[in-house]
Amino acid sequence: MNKRIKTNLTPLPILLILLQACSTTSSVGTSAGIGAGVGAVVGAIADAGPNGKNRFKNVVIGSAVGTILGAGTGLALDHYNHDQREDAKKEGMKEAVDEMNKRFQASAGGNEPHLVPPKTEAKWIPDQIRGSTFVPGHFEYLIVSPARWEGN
Repeated sequence: MNKRIKTNLTPLPILLILLQACSTTSSVGTSAGIGAGVGAVVGAIADAGPNGKNRFKNVVIGSAVGTILGAGTGLALDHYNHDQREDAKKEGMKEAVDEMNKRFQASAGGNEPHLVPPKTEAKWIPDQIRGSTFVPGHFEYLIVSPARWEGN
């Protein structure tokens, strides 16, 4: 490949990696993109040998190594952030349970109302024939007084 073409195409993969990293919401993608960019710059600065013969290879290797290191760093950051969120959730749940227990014990002072169940009467209805329909024997229940709240 012509040296001029190599030099002109070198920024393209770096730009694509950086743009891809900017489109993600993950620390892994962003860190990989930043690592690729830094690695490419370090590769470009590194000794390219006689007449800059190895510059393209240095940039590619630097980008690859930077991408791997950046992605690893981003993954570690993602795991750390996830653990922090989980710890915060657990702490929030503990606080909510403590508050609920505190309120429950405050209301257990004996001043809450009691539900009085309804009074019912059961009446047995024997087998019947109504027109051409047979109705087997059954109970019918009559509510004498409905359920109600009653204080202590």
